[in-house]
Amino acid sequence: MLESVSATEAEPVLRIDGENGPVDLVDLEDDLRWGRISPDAELMYPPWTGAFYLPLTEVRQLRDALGAPAARLAARLRSRAFPWATVAMALAIFGGAIVQSLLSRAPGGAPWLIHGRVGWDAALLNGQWWGAWTAHILHWDQAPVLHAFANITFILYCGMRVEQAWGVGGLMRVVAGAMAGGALAVMLLSDLPVVGSSMIAFGLIGAQVAIGFRMDESIPRGWRGMYGWGNLLAVIIIFSLNKVIASAMLGGYAGPGEGVSHLGHTGGLLGGVAAIFLGTPQILRPRRGADAAATLGWLSLPVLVALILPLAPRLAGLRWVGVEVEHAAVSARLPWFFLTHPVSVGSLRGWVADPNNPEPVFLDRVAFSSYADQSETDWTAWWQRELDADLQPAPVPAALDGWEGRAWVGETRRVVEYQRQQGLYTIRGAWVEERDGISDLGARERMYRAILSTAVVGDPALLVTESEKHGRNPRSPDRQYRYAYELWRAGRADEADALLAELLGRTDGWEWDAARLRLQLLTTLQPSTVPASSWLAPFLAAPITDMSVHRPATIWLASRGECSLAQAHGARISTEAAAWIAEHEGEARSIRTLERGLAEMSAALQAGCASGSPEE
Repeated sequence: MLESVSATEAEPVLRIDGENGPVDLVDLEDDLRWGRISPDAELMYPPWTGAFYLPLTEVRQLRDALGAPAARLAARLRSRAFPWATVAMALAIFGGAIVQSLLSRAPGGAPWLIHGRVGWDAALLNGQWWGAWTAHILHWDQAPVLHAFANITFILYCGMRVEQAWGVGGLMRVVAGAMAGGALAVMLLSDLPVVGSSMIAFGLIGAQVAIGFRMDESIPRGWRGMYGWGNLLAVIIIFSLNKVIASAMLGGYAGPGEGVSHLGHTGGLLGGVAAIFLGTPQILRPRRGADAAATLGWLSLPVLVALILPLAPRLAGLRWVGVEVEHAAVSARLPWFFLTHPVSVGSLRGWVADPNNPEPVFLDRVAFSSYADQSETDWTAWWQRELDADLQPAPVPAALDGWEGRAWVGETRRVVEYQRQQGLYTIRGAWVEERDGISDLGARERMYRAILSTAVVGDPALLVTESEKHGRNPRSPDRQYRYAYELWRAGRADEADALLAELLGRTDGWEWDAARLRLQLLTTLQPSTVPASSWLAPFLAAPITDMSVHRPATIWLASRGECSLAQAHGARISTEAAAWIAEHEGEARSIRTLERGLAEMSAALQAGCASGSPEE
């Protein structure tokens, strides 16, 4: 009811809770602008209100002050609006946890859960950009309801305070900022994937504190204990309460807190704080679509990072760390995410960036006992056996400088392997990809190729050891022979042959060892300077049972086209071998060795000299 006054009462009077008192208009406007006076108070000032008391909200001259951000915040807090958006969000999260729990108990579990997490491997290599959103509505797979319950206590309390101050649009802005901050922190800094609404909870905690610092004195006195540092006591009480409940429900086990992601929590908290300090919510300064645009911007940020960063694998790897493959003398640089998760397939050693994702990259060295074994190895069968999968050869992937590539595909996997030969050693770089219909946009292949391109192949450990020993005593025939042997195994033919040539001139027995090794070298490798066959003549008189000389000598001569000498030698050995076998019928093992050597000699003569004759 409006109350009449005389026209002579020109001094402004303010009525608050039924009590009247004079007021300075400048102070009144300042108090209104900073929310220190409730807009429900009434003013009587004839030039503005005529001869009546009017609510401050109806005084045209005070509209600007009432529209100030601090005034709008104070008015909203005093209105005590029901936080329906916070309640709806909490119910949705809890309902999702119940659904997740039911689906996880179904036959086959919930394999889809792995595609909803957020992590570096999932987002940047598997292309699961949606994990930046979905990870916040999934929870610990062993107890999703309990995990969600622990988080919802924070979400309800802190979310209610944020919504009461910042409005529904402001709340969504904070939630989006927490999701973005948590997702980016996990994607870029954590070696383990993360799920859980705790990133949102911590974002709301940070926002509640930040509102107190940003709005400061504009928060009405009765509300100041709920923002800034004033709300920490309530947060501590809630945190302690949900830990006690979780421990009681799980028989003393700490529950989801055992696997807590401090990075996710920190990122969510900082994201919530940033959402408060960056930009102004619509509730404080009406701008059509401001909150929606800010929310969309926050939600888009981690998705853009997940889509753009993998295009540059060197950049996507963030911090690359050198790693030495022990026993293999191979080193490479990997993104640090891989280093805490070593794996192996058979004898092949490697790493994964996510222990829950079986898509490792490998780098190792395998040693063969002979060049024949090396060339005859069936790598398709090797992978099929180790992965227990049916694999078929696939198109060879793009070339990698210095490597020979090959690939296989199966129903659920793709295997890519690059090899580099180093004598009897094969350097293997490989990776395995899951073929589950989830597009990775080629990011995993780009990253793994980038890793293999950093590989540095050193000398085998035995070669390094023999090199050092030879260096200390270079005239020792034993050191010369052993060093030459390791050089041959490492594929360094010229250096090995130079050492063997020196030993061939000795007369103390080392010349025979050198001759046998030189024949192995000449029949397996191609030194740049091939010696004339005349060096071999003294050694062709070796005992008939010495197939370590006769077999490779015949093979080498046939391969050089010296068919007359090769065939004559083969014929002589065959005749003498027949007589020796007749005299030594009881020595079965020696006979088998001799017969195997004769068969290989015959095959070499057929292959190299089939069209020739002994007279050539």
